[in-house]
This record gives sequence, C-alpha cells and structure tokens, in this order.
Amino acid sequence: MKMINGQIVPENLTLSELEGMMESSNMQTFAVACEVLRLANTQEAYELLKKYLYVSDQYKCRCVLAVIYDYNNASELVSEFVQALNSEEHFLVTTALDNIIQGKIHVADEQVLACIERNHGKLNSYYYCVLTCIERTEENIERILNLYHTCKEDSVRIAIAESLYSFCNPNNYLRLFNLFKDDSVAHIRMVACRIAIDRDRGDLLQNFKQDKDGHIRKMALSK
Repeated sequence: MKMINGQIVPENLTLSELEGMMESSNMQTFAVACEVLRLANTQEAYELLKKYLYVSDQYKCRCVLAVIYDYNNASELVSEFVQALNSEEHFLVTTALDNIIQGKIHVADEQVLACIERNHGKLNSYYYCVLTCIERTEENIERILNLYHTCKEDSVRIAIAESLYSFCNPNNYLRLFNLFKDDSVAHIRMVACRIAIDRDRGDLLQNFKQDKDGHIRKMALSK
C-alpha cells in the first residue's frame, strides 16, 4: 500500500476519475493523482500528465515534473525539462536536478553546470551530486573547482570535493591532493588521503599519519 503525506494512493481509478482529481485545487489530491498516473504506465496516463506541464500553476508543474520522467516517452520533453532547470522557482530547479541525479533524463553538461552556477549558494549539499553525472573534461573540472573555491558551506565543499575525487586522473591528482590535504574539514582531508592511496603514493600519506582525525590516521597507517 503506497501513501503520500499520510494519504493512501488509491488503486483502480478510471482515467475519468483521475482527470477530475487533476483539476482539483487541492494539492494533496493533485499529488495523489500524479502518483497514480505514474504507476499506471500507460500512454493515456502519460498524455494526461504531460498536459499539466504547461499550466500556469507552478506547484502543479512541480508535481508533474517529479513523476513524468519515469516514463520512457518523456525523453521527448527535453525543452520542457530545461525550462524547469532554468526556472526562477527554486522548487522547480531542485525537482529537475533530482531527475538528473536519479538518472531519469540526461541533458547537456552546459545546462547542468550553468544551473548549479546560477543557484550556487542556494542549494544544499545533496544537489551537488549532479556534478558526478557530467563528462570528465578539463573545462568541466575548472568550473567545478571554481564552485569549490567560492563556496562557504562546509557540507557543500565536501560534496564538491567528492565530485572532484571522481574526476581524478594521472594528470590532475596532485593538484587536487594539494588542494584538499591541509583543509580544516576532516572529510576533505580524507578525500586527499584517498587520492594518495589510489595513486599508491606512500610518500604523500606521511601528511596524514599524525592527523588529528583518528579515521584519517587509521587509513594512512594501514597502507
């Protein structure tokens, strides 16, 4: 039995009944209808959901945006998705980013990075997971490094450091190591420690064998 905000999602509703629920001004009713349509997985359900991507009510658009990309057909709705990604409405932006993080739709790296840059400082650390979805190019690394250098929230800096760790290669690992190794945040120093271990650089691990964080010391001393 599936529930949304404490309300049971009904089964075996007709399309006509769902159309009535989609016209409701009650957002809980609308959200339940969206979930039923997501689960229905039919062309008729998809077409009904798609209709509500274009209404003026941004909250209804957000509910549809959260479910419609579960449909394979929704790959046709790239321009509608980018519009949400570029929206001034924060809840539309974060819902769009959720879809990318969950692998439901793919858009150009430029669209993703521009969105993160535009909303930098407004997003919590979770949404920076999207950075691991982009191509490992030097240009993308430089843009992510700029995000790191201009960030003030430690939780977000950690998330960005983790994404940069996934970009490590033989040409840039020392740069990233040096960036992270003396950070005041233990989790970021730990990323540097992992870089040194991955590259089999025992000499670099000397930095961490007397680290004030016990987890880092243990990691360094085990190699």
